[in-house]
Amino acid sequence: VDTAYAGDLQGNLWKFDLSASAPSAWRIEQGSTTRPLPLFVTQDEQPISSQPTVAQHPEGLGGVMLYFGTGKYVELVDSEIDTRKTQALYGIWDKDVGESSVIAQASLLSQDILTQEMSRLRASEGHIVRTVSNRPIDWSRQRGWRLPLLPKPSKGMPIQVTLVSARLAPPSYGRDVCSFQPFSRTQIAVAALVAVF
Repeated sequence: VDTAYAGDLQGNLWKFDLSASAPSAWRIEQGSTTRPLPLFVTQDEQPISSQPTVAQHPEGLGGVMLYFGTGKYVELVDSEIDTRKTQALYGIWDKDVGESSVIAQASLLSQDILTQEMSRLRASEGHIVRTVSNRPIDWSRQRGWRLPLLPKPSKGMPIQVTLVSARLAPPSYGRDVCSFQPFSRTQIAVAALVAVF
């Protein structure tokens, strides 16, 4: 392992260079030793409290894609719906070419949840069905995508995404910050390439 990624509660996504044999020489890849810079900062400093999922670029353009969701669920205040910020899913392209600047919000394609309604697939279970925009991404000028989650304000859960057959599947969490019990079996499934459910 020569590269690692991690988020923080201020919405920074950091890239670490671990290629040196001595741990004392490991460093944050962006910026300088006196002024390190994150690879990316989420909109409104949405916290990143779970591990990003790393995968190859969906069109084989090199570098890696970083898939993650925002939110935190570690304090009692995080369970109070009226204090939560809107959270989001992100797909960020790290070209891995030694960039020195932060990936700009303006370089992301914005997708939207168009509709959200309850649907009963079985008599005993209800599922939320969402329709999401399917705007095509232009990799020549865009560095990924952002999908704000509904309802607003949204759940303050840390979204740990799992890449399954090129689809992202973050869970939903319940109100008890100690239990992490799911609200339901419903998961959000997002196509990794264009961010559609």
